[in-house]
This record gives sequence, structure tokens and C-alpha cells, in this order.
Amino acid sequence: MKRLAAASLLILAALPACQTQPEPASEGGAPFSNPLGLVTPGPLQIAPGPGAMPTPTPAPQPTPSAPQPTPEPAPPSSSKPVVKVGLKVMFVVCDGQSVPGSENATSAGVGCKVHLDMTPKDSNNKPTEARGEPIWHYSDRSLVTVKEDTFTPVLVVKAAGRLGIVGEIDGVKSTELRLTFHPR
Repeated sequence: MKRLAAASLLILAALPACQTQPEPASEGGAPFSNPLGLVTPGPLQIAPGPGAMPTPTPAPQPTPSAPQPTPEPAPPSSSKPVVKVGLKVMFVVCDGQSVPGSENATSAGVGCKVHLDMTPKDSNNKPTEARGEPIWHYSDRSLVTVKEDTFTPVLVVKAAGRLGIVGEIDGVKSTELRLTFHPR
């Protein structure tokens, strides 16, 4: 009993010498009591045991985007005279999205954009450099608004109906491209 009393006196004598530590917050945010100033280690890092493999983090995948329009062709390398003019629909865009499979389309909805291409060709049916500027002929211009009236104009469809288009360069005309515009 004397030993227990002596040990108690020793502990009580040492307590006033202890410095008070600020009370850390518990996980819930409320402080907990730590009168002896005990220090607890941070979170433990546990290495996988033999044969255990860490689970890899999957790499982020790119977000799929809308199909991109076909880029404009490179300038022709031929300088032979124009003997034929190719005219086609490159693609159609509706609601800001390229319509899949719309190359060479023959119809589009009101509000859509129709991207055209005029290609001057030589006697070998190869693209060639034109001497003059392209001229576009439209059977009913009230159906569309034309933007960038060059070799690749964009038609914004304003109304339903049928439109005939002919391209002309260096005095040579294309065959007529016929488009039908419908309500959406």
C-alpha cells in the first residue's frame, strides 16, 4: 500500500509541471480532453501485403465531340484551263451539330446550314487553278441567306421549297445542283 501511495504522490507532484496543451478537436468538431498532452500519430499508411496489387486509377477519357466537317481541300497543283466545274454539298449543320452522312445531301431543314463546294477541274478531271472568281446562280434566293460567297459558300435555309444552284468559273458552268428544303 505504501508503494501505491508513493506512486500516486509522484504522479500528483509531476502534474503541476506539465504544460497545458491546446485541446485538439475530435472528428465531430467538439474538443476532447487530453490532460496529459498525449500526442497521437497522423493517419497510418498501410502498404499492400505480398501478392496484393493496388487498384490503378483509370485515366480520364476525352469527351466525345460532334463530328467535324471535312476540311477544305488543298489548293490544286494544276494550272491547266478549267473545262469542268464540280459542285456538291460538303455537309449540313443543324442545331449547331454536323449531320452525319450529309455529304452530297439533296435536302435540309429550315434553319440548317448547307456548306457547298465548287471545284474547277482540268481536262484530266483533276482540280485546277481558276483564273477568275466563282459566280453562283440560285433559282430562288429568297429561300436562303448566303454567307461567304466564294468557292465554299454557306447557305442558311430560311424557308421550305426547292432550290437549283449552278456554279460558274472561267466561263464554264456546273450541272445544276437541286436541293429541297423542308420544315423541321
